Amino acid sequence: MNSKSVFFIFALAVLTLLPRFASAQSSSTPAETGGTTDSAIIFQSPRPLIDKGEASDVTYPNTWGISAFFSDYGFGGGGYYSRYIGANITGMVSLDLGTAKGPKEFGLETEIKINRIFVVPVIFSAQYRLLRDMLSDNFRPYVTAGAGPVFIVTTPAYKEFFSAFGSASVKPVPGGFVGVGANFGLDKKSTFGANLRYYVIPYPGQGIESTAGVFLNNFNGLFLTVNYGFNF
Repeated sequence: MNSKSVFFIFALAVLTLLPRFASAQSSSTPAETGGTTDSAIIFQSPRPLIDKGEASDVTYPNTWGISAFFSDYGFGGGGYYSRYIGANITGMVSLDLGTAKGPKEFGLETEIKINRIFVVPVIFSAQYRLLRDMLSDNFRPYVTAGAGPVFIVTTPAYKEFFSAFGSASVKPVPGGFVGVGANFGLDKKSTFGANLRYYVIPYPGQGIESTAGVFLNNFNGLFLTVNYGFNF
């Protein structure tokens, strides 16, 4: 057998075995490398783009706070306690102290003051948070309504301010309000907000004489209130 015949037989053997060798190599590659992997990276935010505030409401459901208000009758302040109940509802009890005077009472020397009048509402109310799923926790609007006893305290104006409380008279009357407001900020341990309420506080009979000949028989009106509380 000459060299050409030997080369031909060797080449034929190589061509016959090569496809089987290549197939064996490709089938063993996944086992050796652990299979192919997708190199695409999927990014997912660790927190929602809009913080609904549900976690903070549950973590700190109670709030003690103070408030100040301004109205047609004057100004005043008070305190409140609130608790998150659930389903966007917060229950609240508040006690405020304000003054009242006639619509045309300006404190002039020509006016004869008869009685100093103080209004002390003790109101049980509820707030319903609006648009929780649409707005960030930095702005939390709500509607509110409440009712409770209102104590009308009168003292004689001819006596010195503090000593006049020895002759004070107190009359409870029903009262209530409806309003809108909002809380602001992202601090989970405090609450800052403002609201606008319309109070309905009727007074029976002729009313209370504020200045000579001027009687007040209701204490209705708009109240602008700001509040700051500590959550726990």
